[in-house]
Parts: sequence; structure tokens; C-alpha cells
Amino acid sequence: MSKSFEIFPTNQYIPTYNEVINLSKRMFQEYMMTLNIKKDLDVVLETFRIHDNSIINKIYDKEKINISKEEYAAFCVNEEGFVNLFYHTFSELDEQFWNDEIQYNERAKNYIKDIELYKKLGYSWLIKKNAGQPPVVNLYFGYIGIAIANLTEGVIYSDDGGWEYQCFPVKAKEFKEKYLNISTLQDNELIEYIKNNVEKLRK
Repeated sequence: MSKSFEIFPTNQYIPTYNEVINLSKRMFQEYMMTLNIKKDLDVVLETFRIHDNSIINKIYDKEKINISKEEYAAFCVNEEGFVNLFYHTFSELDEQFWNDEIQYNERAKNYIKDIELYKKLGYSWLIKKNAGQPPVVNLYFGYIGIAIANLTEGVIYSDDGGWEYQCFPVKAKEFKEKYLNISTLQDNELIEYIKNNVEKLRK
């Protein structure tokens, strides 16, 4: 089953892939250090056409992150697995979605100003990992979203099991403290998922 995080920017800055990779790798390595695990990360970027998944080209790290609905970027990690990045433009469905969230989600009520800034910008990103990814991708995945949110002062959201729903929406600084921190979790299945992936990295 795939998992995803949506990132809703609140400023006009569009970071480069190099910025996103460097920041996400640094946060991942900091997490690995807390576990006394040494794990190198090699991230190669490629772009694909959405309509047929055909490869377009390798991405140079200094390019800005994807702002096309016709293609998506793949972060290929250690030649073991990948995380995809998609670009999305604001629609009437998004308007209705956020109206419902603000009405029924108590956390969303604290982010009304940020949501309005995102609406004015009119675009967002979604990072997605498919089922069957290796442990390094399963753990590193969320840091890509946190990095993009940090660089764009954005809001992170997930309702497909990327993390516990009651955590969202959330800003990068807060989510960095919660992500992969099992002491903050109530979902036993998610706790075991993290533990299992960590143990596999130790081997």
C-alpha cells in the first residue's frame, strides 16, 4: 500500500533538488546517529512522463523541484528504491477539502492563515512511496517532505497512513520532532512498522 505526504507552501520560494536532498539527508543521518546506525545515502534523480511513465532525463541537482503536472520526479535511493514527487495545482475540490478540514479538524483551525497563503499561491507537492520499498526508503521518505516544507515554510498533511492523522496539518519543525519518534505514537501498527524497518537496517 502506498503512503504519501502533501506539502502546501506558504511562500513563493521554490527550492532546488540539491537543497531538498542535502537537508533531508542531514535530518536522516541525525536520526541514524540517535540509533547508533551508520547508513550512507546516495540519491539520484530522474524525471518521468505521467501519462506513460517513460523516462525523460536525469535531473541536475541545481534544478528547481518539479512544477509540471505532466511529469514527476523520482528520488532513487541507494539503487534500492525510490520516492516520487508530484506537482498539483489548486482546484475546487481542494477548496472543498480545506473547508471540511477547517470545520471538522481542530488542528486545521490553527492553520487557517497558512492555508489561505497556500491557496493564493495555487500549487502544492505530493511525495509518495509505493509498497514494497526497502527499509532505507521507508524511513528516509518523510524527511523529503519535511525538507520541502521547511524550505517553503509549508504545511504537511497526510490522510492515507503516511503518519497518524491526528498529527495533521503540521509545520516542518514540529513534524521533524514527531517523525519516526515512536514515543509520540498511539498506532501500534505504525510503531511496529518503524521498529521492523530500523532492525532491518541494523543487519
